[in-house]
Amino acid sequence: MSKFFNPKLFVLGAFGYKDNQLDGQTIKTRSIYNLLIGRFHGKVAKIDTLDVKEAPWKMVNIVYHLLTCNTLVIMPSYNNFTYLFPVCYILSLIFRYDIILICIGGRQTEYFSGQEKFSPHKLQLYCSKRIKVFMPEMEIENSNLITKFHFKNTVVLPNFRKFENRSFTPIFHDELKMVFMGRIIIEKGFPVIFDALDKLEKKGLKVNMVFYGQIGDKDKNLFLTLIRKYRHIASYEGWLNPEDIQRTLSQFDLMLLPTQHFTEGFPGSILDAYISGIPVIVTEWKYSREFVTDGKTGFIIPYSGESEDLAKSIHILCKNRDKLLQMKRFAYEERKKYSEDVAWNILKKYIGLCSDF
Repeated sequence: MSKFFNPKLFVLGAFGYKDNQLDGQTIKTRSIYNLLIGRFHGKVAKIDTLDVKEAPWKMVNIVYHLLTCNTLVIMPSYNNFTYLFPVCYILSLIFRYDIILICIGGRQTEYFSGQEKFSPHKLQLYCSKRIKVFMPEMEIENSNLITKFHFKNTVVLPNFRKFENRSFTPIFHDELKMVFMGRIIIEKGFPVIFDALDKLEKKGLKVNMVFYGQIGDKDKNLFLTLIRKYRHIASYEGWLNPEDIQRTLSQFDLMLLPTQHFTEGFPGSILDAYISGIPVIVTEWKYSREFVTDGKTGFIIPYSGESEDLAKSIHILCKNRDKLLQMKRFAYEERKKYSEDVAWNILKKYIGLCSDF
């Protein structure tokens, strides 16, 4: 009875507060948690799975919260999907709580079927089809889950952000100011960006490039070497705290993300670009056309990530500022699809005993 009179959500995922880990997983986990504590009428508890990895004894705390919660909201990494999620499912049959699983990224089909680097995960598939709701980020992935695995409990919950409804006030510069924001690793395409900068500079175009993000250890030497080589047109400015992202990005004209992660989900950097009113240039990864309208909210270049393709797209916007302004307007309008209100209207249907503040 205590559960009924004192409803409680338990959020389990990678928050990354201890080491200030900022990536797609930790930022989305924090966004979901902040949405729930702001709008759920009841208790909201959380545990950072990254802390449990360092201190396994904290599994006792997880069991306690599972015993006392009405609903578990879990956002598992693939490792936790494999080992922790089935345990949570089995315990839900005993302790009688609902499970909402919110996906990070876009490789659930590959994970279940054993494609790419994965082996098949039949147990996890069995459990996923029997929880209250399974929430992928993308419509394409949702369709795959339904057609290939016969899911009947999926609902798309796209990436989202909290943002102010300010007026659209684009900023222009004599030189085209471009930005990259994300993990600075080769797989995200930073060498392609430098190659494109070299081509643009040789054509006499005025451009400037700023990188934000945490640098991967294995690629640090290469990245810093390139920054030094192109320091007259490129710089590295550390990483941005979530509360500073939108204000900072609004000072730029264009975001670049020539990712080489073909099964990447919905990159938060693209969403942040839209909220800030700047278009994007991206490679054609698996879900790119679900989130980027080529020629309107950005340009999509071939997945091969050739620097010549990237340079050509930048060149167009550098020379045609009317086109750039139009794309900025489209990008800013696109943000409405990914607001907190939209996310809450989807999520609240599966929580119960909740109300808006």
